[in-house]
Amino acid sequence: MGASFLCFSGVSPGNTSDQLTLRMEIVDTATTLIDTIEHTFKGDENMKGVAGDIAIKIRDKINAKRRL
Repeated sequence: MGASFLCFSGVSPGNTSDQLTLRMEIVDTATTLIDTIEHTFKGDENMKGVAGDIAIKIRDKINAKRRL
């Protein structure tokens, strides 16, 4: 079974001057349900690590939906 999704994201300043917040909205095109993921990180963090952290959040949301 396939799935199609649209993904919209943006980065904005975080709560402190050295932080950034990524906000990602993922739309399931079959159901039009929207999931939102937010991740705050320091601007000087390793981007590979930040991407890994975000991937974990996405995987967790997918796994939670599969359990329903």
